[in-house]
Amino acid sequence: MRAKDRAEYIELLKDNRMVGGGFQEYISIQEKIDTIMEQVNAEDDADVDRAVAEITALFESFAWTPKPFRDVLNGKNHLPKRKFRLTLFNKEDGFMGSGAYRQHFFGDMSLWDVIYKGAIDIIEYSKLTLNIKRRSHNRLAWQDSRKKKA
Repeated sequence: MRAKDRAEYIELLKDNRMVGGGFQEYISIQEKIDTIMEQVNAEDDADVDRAVAEITALFESFAWTPKPFRDVLNGKNHLPKRKFRLTLFNKEDGFMGSGAYRQHFFGDMSLWDVIYKGAIDIIEYSKLTLNIKRRSHNRLAWQDSRKKKA
């Protein structure tokens, strides 16, 4: 939105990275995609189609690409309605992944540890909890301001 033209847009994006959590596999694919994008001629439909096919093949080649993302790459236009599915708990291709991916993002945590932490986050950031914290904080701030005036 800040860019006046394509050159300025590219200049503003030069330090952005498509990297999640510093995982080396993300960095590797990001560099390959950036190279493809730098070389594509946006005016040439055939070149754009070639670049899209190359990038799709890159994502397809990495084991850590989640199934819903693979489905979108293969033409699906929406994510599943049910975000919670039993396939998420598969040991090799579930959401925790395996190998270097699992070690990087989840360390030695078990599935139960992740579920516990997720449940705590759901409670901590629920509307009810946030509203209670907000009301409590506002009431304390109001009480403090009355004491200071007195």
